[in-house]
Amino acid sequence: RKEAGFEVTDRIEVYYQAQGNAQDVLKAARFAADVLANGVFEGMPSADKNAFMREQNVNGEKVTLAVVKK
Repeated sequence: RKEAGFEVTDRIEVYYQAQGNAQDVLKAARFAADVLANGVFEGMPSADKNAFMREQNVNGEKVTLAVVKK
């Protein structure tokens, strides 16, 4: 959120793309309310959304996260 230039109070949508254990954890996670997100979605946002994306290595697994300001 901070790197994207969003304010703490901005509502967002969170998108993720992952495999293996990271995917399982993200599918089961219930953190949307904690980060003021309208939702957490598997896959990447459509090209027409102005998303901030970041690729991370989480315990040796590639995870791509994207946030979109709503």
